[in-house]
Amino acid sequence: MGFGSSAQTRSDYETELTGLWSVDVGGRLIGNLTLHGRLAHNISDDGEVEGSATLLMPALSYYFMPVNIYLTGGAGFGEVTRVLIETDHSSTTTGIALTLDVGKEWWVSANWGLGIAGRICHIRSGQDADIEYYSGGLLFSATFQ
Repeated sequence: MGFGSSAQTRSDYETELTGLWSVDVGGRLIGNLTLHGRLAHNISDDGEVEGSATLLMPALSYYFMPVNIYLTGGAGFGEVTRVLIETDHSSTTTGIALTLDVGKEWWVSANWGLGIAGRICHIRSGQDADIEYYSGGLLFSATFQ
């Protein structure tokens, strides 16, 4: 879970604050490399427009040990929804989604780690790929191994 900011290029819509969360489930492939599935969601509301982005993708993480810093990249599907609050008019479009995370975790027990990460996200969507959604944020994590 975390917070950040987002922007859409086609509509010149930009928000100051975005709430974001994701759930990743997977396991170690080999050594310090893990494969996981990611479901992520960003939501924003500036009083005039509600915006959201949902992402579903596989992702790979590599942990640099022994410092437990990781780099994660994911690619998959994204859906961007925008609702004009005054008119209740909404539009939804889907496309290709990419995420990149850099984070650090600290082990707090034999099986649990707590951490912090930075994430950038990009979704290119629309029939002619004319909508681009960008977000960046800070996430707090809990990892079970």
